[in-house]
Amino acid sequence: MRIQRQLMHKQIIKTFLAGALVFAAGCNQQQMAAGMKMGSAVTMSEEKEDELGQSVVIAATNRWPILDRPALNKYVTLVGLTVAGATNRPDGNWQFAVIDTPDIGAYSGPGGYVLVTRGAIEAMEDEAELAGVLAHEIAHVANKDGFEAVKRARFNEGALQFAAASDSRLAAFGKETDLLVNTVLTSGWNQDQETKADASAVKLLQRAGYDAGGLPRFLARMEQRRGGSGRGKAFGTHPGTADRVAKTTSQIGSAKPGATNRERFAQAKAEARL
Repeated sequence: MRIQRQLMHKQIIKTFLAGALVFAAGCNQQQMAAGMKMGSAVTMSEEKEDELGQSVVIAATNRWPILDRPALNKYVTLVGLTVAGATNRPDGNWQFAVIDTPDIGAYSGPGGYVLVTRGAIEAMEDEAELAGVLAHEIAHVANKDGFEAVKRARFNEGALQFAAASDSRLAAFGKETDLLVNTVLTSGWNQDQETKADASAVKLLQRAGYDAGGLPRFLARMEQRRGGSGRGKAFGTHPGTADRVAKTTSQIGSAKPGATNRERFAQAKAEARL
C-alpha cells in the first residue's frame, strides 16, 4: 500500500510538472538556455525546497484535482512566468496550475510551485487581477517563506538533535512537511510575511508591466462579497483584507497603470467555460 501511495504521488507531481511542456514551444532560446544552466547549478538547499514544494502540491491535489482545462492552465502559466520573470529568480523552476474547487484562494510551495483555484479565476475580471494573485504567491516563494518556516520549526523543536540517524532524518522531514502543508493550506503565513508578500507583489507587477491595481481591486471585491468581515472562506488564510487593500493602494500611489488585458482574460475564461 505504501508503495502504491508513493507511485500515485509521483504521478501527481509528474502530471503537474508536465504543464511546463505546454509552454516550452513558446519560450525563446535565451529562456531555454537559462533553464538548462539552472539545472546544472542546483544547490542542496534548492533540492530540499523542491521536495517541500512537491509535498505542498501533493497535499493540495489530494484535496482538489488539477482542473482539466489545458488551455487555461497554459494561459495561467504564461501569466505566472511573466510575473516570475521580474523576480531575482527569473530562470527558476516555476510551475503553475489551476485547481478545481469553487473556493477562492491561491497557494504556493517552496521551489516555485503556485496554485490558483478555479473559484478565484471565476471571480476575477481581468488579467491584472490574475497576475496580482499570482504575484503574491510568487513573492512568498521568492522570499523563501516556506523554507524559512520549516527551518525555524526545526530549530525551535530541536530536530537537529536527532538528525544523525537516517530514520530520524526521515521522521524529521515528515514533520517538517506536515508543518509546511498546514501553514500553506490551513493556518496561513504570519502577518509580517503576508505584508511583505503584498509589497513585493506590487513591485513585481509594475516591473512586469501589469496594472498593479489589479491586486487591491480583486481583494476589495472579495471584501465586499464577505460583507466587510475581513476574513472568511475567500483567502481565509490571509490577514484582514481591508488593511491589505489600503496598504497596497498606498504603495501604488500615483504610479502609471500598466496592462489589464481584460479582453484576453475574458477570452481565456470563455474558452475554459468559466
